[in-house]
Amino acid sequence: MGRIKDFIYTEKKTDNPITRHQSFIGGIVATHKVQDEYGVHSDKVIKFLNIPIVKRTEFENIRKWYIFGLKVREKSVAKDFQNRCLKLADKKYDIVFYLNSNSGETLLFLTYIMDCLIKKNNSKNPYIIATKPYHTELIKMICPEIPYKLVKRKQHVININDFSHENRNFYIIFPHKHFVQVELDIKNNPIGTKHFFDLILERFDLKREDLHKREISIPEEIKKSAFEKAKEAGLNLDKFVFIAPEAISCELPSKNFWKEIINKYKNDGFDIYMNITDRDSNIENADYKTCDLTFSEAFALSKKAKKIIMLRSGLTELIIQSGVETDIFYTKFKQRYQFNDLSVERVMSGFGIMNIPDISNNKINEYNLETLIGNKNE
Repeated sequence: MGRIKDFIYTEKKTDNPITRHQSFIGGIVATHKVQDEYGVHSDKVIKFLNIPIVKRTEFENIRKWYIFGLKVREKSVAKDFQNRCLKLADKKYDIVFYLNSNSGETLLFLTYIMDCLIKKNNSKNPYIIATKPYHTELIKMICPEIPYKLVKRKQHVININDFSHENRNFYIIFPHKHFVQVELDIKNNPIGTKHFFDLILERFDLKREDLHKREISIPEEIKKSAFEKAKEAGLNLDKFVFIAPEAISCELPSKNFWKEIINKYKNDGFDIYMNITDRDSNIENADYKTCDLTFSEAFALSKKAKKIIMLRSGLTELIIQSGVETDIFYTKFKQRYQFNDLSVERVMSGFGIMNIPDISNNKINEYNLETLIGNKNE
């Protein structure tokens, strides 16, 4: 059965360079795609009996198609994206924010940056286009008065900052090239000289004194739902530690590391809640509670915890707003699609939480996990 399956379809991928090769029906039809590490340039070729038939290229938002080497079509990916945005937002909205980032940057934008741009543009009717379900949760907690729409995110790379059309201003929060440049700046400059929040401010030509922080408010129905789920899981809501062990960009510690932390606090009389969204993160032979919580429900539950312990992730920007004492562990960034790794020292200096405005420093502890584990093993 396996041989038949492989005959019908096989796929091979590499990260450096970024390639994807697909083979159909024993290679009668095959595709080969090569993309540069920053998503700016890509080539895809479709072959029949190993003869190139169709080729598609994309470079700096221009996509072209060729058949047997002859160009048959060309279009602007950026223009298509702009037209889509125009259709998604009614003309009555004079400023539109298209959320294209993950949780951390989205929260910081809604909390600190959005009002500055609304004021800067003299906007009377702002609007938000959300592309992930948790975007809508953040909107409801931070700026519930602003209308929004949740849409399906397109797969192509978005590399335009903003555009205007008929007295309407559209901002992309944030284009792919922003994240690439942030990591390059942090990696290639002296440690401590570049921080991702300051780079966000630079992008919009803002200073820290320009900012006005919006406070997070949790809807009562979210609190109720979170607590009911936790109770059903058997969690002692009066005395528990909230642990968030997952991250997308950072390397994950061993499960034994988390098991030791669980056992320590259990021995001190605390119940343990593990905020787990991936089954692979489950820890065998460890005594903890978990349940399926939404982004905002996880925040509501964390506010009741006696202590929060977490790996640095996009959830961190939200959790630190809880006011609960929090230990944050930093590890190096792993090699990711279109991004290289970053040392733990550069992660801490470039993505450290203490550099975000209005953070209660006396309740937040940051740790270099490599150093911590290294000292423990000595």
